[in-house]
Amino acid sequence: MAYSIPMGLDLGIGYAASDETYGNGSDTDTSDAFFAAAKYTNDIGLWLAALYQGGSISSLGIKGSDYSSADVYLGYSFDDNNVNLTYSYFSADDIADLDINFIGVEYARYIGGVTLFGSYKFNLLDEGEGGVGDNDEDELMLGMRYAF
Repeated sequence: MAYSIPMGLDLGIGYAASDETYGNGSDTDTSDAFFAAAKYTNDIGLWLAALYQGGSISSLGIKGSDYSSADVYLGYSFDDNNVNLTYSYFSADDIADLDINFIGVEYARYIGGVTLFGSYKFNLLDEGEGGVGDNDEDELMLGMRYAF
């Protein structure tokens, strides 16, 4: 369910549930999630958005672990430039390997069909936390994208 307010504010809420298969393929459980979101935009190039999600999730040997997550985005566009600041968080009570907690900063420059960008992720987890991938490391990314 979503509502738009003429001053550039959008609000939304939602709920989802699903049967989930994990582990050896025969373990199943129901996961559910509720969402609350808000977005604000204006004519001077400012974007602000936030999403909160909570519910339960299952994994190998763990059924119905409560979790919460949040994402916040702040962006500003000017001329052919875009600057973004993001915050992302995820934590499940009984599944520490999925933990995420970081702040990201990005700059992008648009030149015709070419986009040049650089971003840096400041990880807020301690060494050894968030066991999937490099969830406990800072990251630097430089890139170029061409649109045909």
